[in-house]
Amino acid sequence: MKNIVLLLSLVLLVASCKKDVDNKEENTAVSSTLINGSIVFTDSINEAPDSFIVYYFDREQNKYENSQAQFDENGTFNLTLDIAQPTTAIAYAGQQINLFLVPGDSLTISGTVNGAQSENNTIKLDGSRTKEFMAVKNYFENNPIKVDPFYEPGADKDPMDLHIYLLKKEDEFHQYNKNYLNNPNIPEEFKKVINANDKYFLVNARLEFLNYANYIGKEIPAIDSEYFEGMKNLPDFTKDDLTYGALTNAIASSYKNYLRERLVFDKPGVSPDSLSSIVSKQIIKDNSKPILNQYATFSTALKTFENHDLDFYQNNQQAIEQQLKGSDFLAILKREYEKEKELLERPEIPKESEILEFASTEPSNYLNEIISNSKGKVIYIDNWATWCGPCKAEFKEASPALHEKFKDDVEFVYLCHASEKKAYLPSIAQFNIKGKHYFLNDQEGPVVQEQINLEGFPTYTIINKKGEIVQSDYIHRPSYPKTTTLLESLINE
Repeated sequence: MKNIVLLLSLVLLVASCKKDVDNKEENTAVSSTLINGSIVFTDSINEAPDSFIVYYFDREQNKYENSQAQFDENGTFNLTLDIAQPTTAIAYAGQQINLFLVPGDSLTISGTVNGAQSENNTIKLDGSRTKEFMAVKNYFENNPIKVDPFYEPGADKDPMDLHIYLLKKEDEFHQYNKNYLNNPNIPEEFKKVINANDKYFLVNARLEFLNYANYIGKEIPAIDSEYFEGMKNLPDFTKDDLTYGALTNAIASSYKNYLRERLVFDKPGVSPDSLSSIVSKQIIKDNSKPILNQYATFSTALKTFENHDLDFYQNNQQAIEQQLKGSDFLAILKREYEKEKELLERPEIPKESEILEFASTEPSNYLNEIISNSKGKVIYIDNWATWCGPCKAEFKEASPALHEKFKDDVEFVYLCHASEKKAYLPSIAQFNIKGKHYFLNDQEGPVVQEQINLEGFPTYTIINKKGEIVQSDYIHRPSYPKTTTLLESLINE
């Protein structure tokens, strides 16, 4: 379970650096990678998944992407991914399957799944590189370091327990990687992943556990303790290390967090609001770890673009461009900046979208106004925020598909909460969100959120023809098959 949660929180691969490139990008040709197969789910599975999902990373955008294909009644699926560079990927079909995909690959996945961690699962990989596919799968599955037990309910483990365990396993882990580097079935590109794993996995395992330890109320080691020794002496990235973006991105993020905590430790009087700005400027100026710092700046800027915010880049543009000079990072960043600037200045709202304001001046009346305007239709309210990753994930494919299926019978309403208004219209334009849109400010939002029992973002509120709330939760998202079933049932009432 912990692996799946981790998967959703990480960003995978990043663009590589080139010595002789300033504002020219590395030439990459997008090629289709075909994944198909058939999975049998046994009766021991409480609820078999309805689709096969692959999470991978778009190096150009420096962010996670996912693609999915529905299983038919026989458990068969077909999926096409368009990728430009070799990438690690994680598939999920009742259990996690680690992959290393190359543009043009053809892969067949088949077998029986009895449970997410069941030893009786019989997943097989076949296709254009069968031996390599299986070698990569086995490399991840047979890792001698097992951190999952530290996350299990009732384990009662604190960070120093993990630290001691990792120290005991360190030599075995390095020897394991060395053995796989000599495995003739391991692709040369994947050896870069193994080398990066050998350098950074142990550091990352320690840092990653801190979030969980803090959540369950365990004491966090002091920032100057031996627990953080690996981060203190963190080696710089190499170009090859960036092939394993799941790890290097996590390390870069932890590196920024470490610098923030170190700053608080060294200068207790620093304002919390200024910490991120100080650390970002420190990273821009620091030449001690060139590629790591370049990537940290690059990822920070792209993250702000993703939230439709250009301030960080514009306020530090000269210093950033000087730091990134000669790298692919700069070319990509400039391109994405121009795209985002255009989107902010001239957002193109879909023809089937209505940008509305409530007639009532009382937020407590907004929900009734939505019901009244629906004229007896079933209502599907998407409560979202411009910075919300899961919201955006649904906007890509599932939300448009649901709208297209029910647009004549369901009133689709989108309430934007807790967001900067400057990012509101660009987000609607970016994802081509069709329906009725309202923006709620910081005074209006909490009133509506209490009325619908908001769980967080996104929350989906379904109202029947009588104006009664039937469901208001995250579960009934557009991609959830039972959402379609429920809407059909309400329409036919």
